[in-house]
Amino acid sequence: MAGQDYRCDEDRQEALTLGADLVVIGAGSAGNAAFLAARRRGAKRVLVAERSTIDGDCYNEAFAQSAARLP
Repeated sequence: MAGQDYRCDEDRQEALTLGADLVVIGAGSAGNAAFLAARRRGAKRVLVAERSTIDGDCYNEAFAQSAARLP
């Protein structure tokens, strides 16, 4: 999620259980579309990207603003 960094310590890894309706891997155009569609349908969401920031091939201010308006 934006603003939070969930990096694994390579020397110490543990299983993590999260409750979510959908897990989206990647924050490019397909990941962002899946995230927005799931939220509009009321899903709890988890967005997991390779990096600690949302970027991919389509990150822009319009996406950030539309995601921020979702309840």
